[in-house]
Amino acid sequence: MGRRISATLLRRAYRSVRTPGLTRTAPSGQTVATRKQGENMLEILKIIHFFGLIMGIGGGMANAMAAKRLVGMPGEAMPTIGAFREALGKLSTLGLILVWLSGIAMIWGYRGGLKVFDDTTFTLKIAAVVVLTVFAIYGNMTVAKAKKAGTPPDAGKMRTVSMGALTFGTLALILAVVNFT
Repeated sequence: MGRRISATLLRRAYRSVRTPGLTRTAPSGQTVATRKQGENMLEILKIIHFFGLIMGIGGGMANAMAAKRLVGMPGEAMPTIGAFREALGKLSTLGLILVWLSGIAMIWGYRGGLKVFDDTTFTLKIAAVVVLTVFAIYGNMTVAKAKKAGTPPDAGKMRTVSMGALTFGTLALILAVVNFT
């Protein structure tokens, strides 16, 4: 079912980009455009962008909540919890990648390219996303080094990464709402 829905969305998006626009016939008999060319693709990019945002923030929040629960857990549960938290980290990273890819596509395809950076609020939003990305990269590198060494990641570093990513992710979200409303 998921493949069928995805294929349908992609077909619709492709049709909306390659056709000059969807039209309808007005009661007067003249043809009226109901949608501009590419609007379906913009909607799909926004959905991907929001889905990536949900994955990133949701995975990060779930990981932070799991970290709070680690206190007092028996030692034999740690490998399972560690694997779960690693999966949440990968989910968050994938979400951030989706946000970047869909965001760049929307900027270039629908927002006039680099002209969007004339808007101070948008520029601050992107700066917050860049800092968030730095925290994500640092967190992934910390986890990878610990995994290679066969030890758990440093809890203090991961707490800093978690709080930094949550702070700048929230700031980016607030600036996006301010910018686009």
